[in-house]
Amino acid sequence: MKRLLYLRHGIIGMLLWLIISACILLLYSLNISKYDVTAGSFAVIASTISAIFAYEIIHKDKVNQLPFVTIGFDDHSRYSFFQFVVKNIGGSTAFNVQVEWLNELNNSSSSYSIPKNLEGKPIRFHKEDQFNRILALQKGETHYTLVNSHNEFFKQNKPACFLARITFEDSFIDGEKYSYLIPISLEENKWTLDHIDEKLKAEYQIQKLPKKLDDIKSELERMNNNKKSELKLHQLLIDSLQHKNNS
Repeated sequence: MKRLLYLRHGIIGMLLWLIISACILLLYSLNISKYDVTAGSFAVIASTISAIFAYEIIHKDKVNQLPFVTIGFDDHSRYSFFQFVVKNIGGSTAFNVQVEWLNELNNSSSSYSIPKNLEGKPIRFHKEDQFNRILALQKGETHYTLVNSHNEFFKQNKPACFLARITFEDSFIDGEKYSYLIPISLEENKWTLDHIDEKLKAEYQIQKLPKKLDDIKSELERMNNNKKSELKLHQLLIDSLQHKNNS
């Protein structure tokens, strides 16, 4: 991004100086009645302004092709669960994505919590430091990390206000490094529902049906086996009585 900004400043600055020079020449040509020079100066000014607008379009397109990573918490995709979400909303792959949680910001009196997962430890991509990053996050790709249940999350994180520093690169080798701060507040979600409609809860309950059916099947098989055992025992008693009568 910095390289693109430096290049933009240089090119736009050069074109602006060209416009200023053409304006000076235009005024001078009018003063000495050189109207052919005046017309040429007008043409230079008009073409330079068009070039500036054209370059701005090219610059914006290049900026849109850069990766841009954002983070947040999702409590709607999974019923009664919080997930930590990292998403690349930029135009290309982001490499070596890392998130660092901060307790405080330099020269600021505000303090922040470190978000904890279901184990009571800070949220990470991996337990080992060498793997605690996303090596490559494709354009439009989203990475989910399970955090905790809705209620337990707010019990472990008081207050639920966090500050994260996210860093990533735009190339796997010798890429430019990007770093910025993202504040996150979930306090306003503490007293809201953990799902936005009943469909999510219904789908969650439907997922339990196969296990319920297996339990019913097991119980029926057990009852059937017991019934067979009772019939077998009953038959043995009948055979024993018949044998006794015959003897």
